Amino acid sequence: MTTETPEISMVEWFDDHFYRIKVEEQVYGIASVTTKLAVEDKPFIGRWRGDIGNREADLKMNEASQRGKRIHYAWWVYITGGTVLYNPWEHPTYTDKDIETMRSQGMVFVLTSQDEMLQLWKLQRFYEVVNPKVLHAELIVYSIKNDIAGTMDNAFLIEKGIYDVSGRMKLIIPTTGIYIADLKTGKTFDEGMWNQIAPYAKCYEEMGHGKVEGGLILHTGATTRSGILGLSVPLRTAEQLDHDYEIYQKIADIWKERNPNYGPLIFKFPSLIKRGDMQ
Repeated sequence: MTTETPEISMVEWFDDHFYRIKVEEQVYGIASVTTKLAVEDKPFIGRWRGDIGNREADLKMNEASQRGKRIHYAWWVYITGGTVLYNPWEHPTYTDKDIETMRSQGMVFVLTSQDEMLQLWKLQRFYEVVNPKVLHAELIVYSIKNDIAGTMDNAFLIEKGIYDVSGRMKLIIPTTGIYIADLKTGKTFDEGMWNQIAPYAKCYEEMGHGKVEGGLILHTGATTRSGILGLSVPLRTAEQLDHDYEIYQKIADIWKERNPNYGPLIFKFPSLIKRGDMQ
């Protein structure tokens, strides 16, 4: 058994994510959990594309993806001790000088959309009510043995209790322990989302971080009117995640069959291009 710390990096190529893991001199390439799960047929997306057309659907999906990334990053900044500002372009509350002063004191992220700040406000209230201990945020987890890799949103240590954060169906934490949490910012909730958390939980345990008691989804696009308005926090126990993991493995097997010679196209291009650079 090696004691060397693996070198881990993520490669993004448009919508595909790939992880390069180097242990001693051996290099492993693993497609991300989300890339593999994308092979699952979702009929409702096909119907939606048929209703509005592919071009409009592509634009809306890209907008939703960028929105989700900004909210994810704002959440990461907040739970790691930074500051998130709402500073709309039309009526800025803070000047550039104000922001620079705050940045000199710590990490700052600026949101310009009222909607995006509202999503973070919901998450802030969740954090204040549940008071989880943040064990990890945006952690790359992997299992070479099981060909799994992905970036996990959060691992929380949460005390046993009942928390009024999820509408009429309060969040019930049955056992004090580690819970893997994934942030979802879309309007719809899909039971298939658990198929993403389950392999993360398996990797987290395999990497030696401790036993996982369950999983949470922080759904900021919910229609709840009690607890925290517009937030739903469904929970799965460890036993339920075991079942979800079995489903994930079946989907991953289908992806492997359809991509037998999978390998990322690896090359580098510069982040700045100007005339005169090429010889």
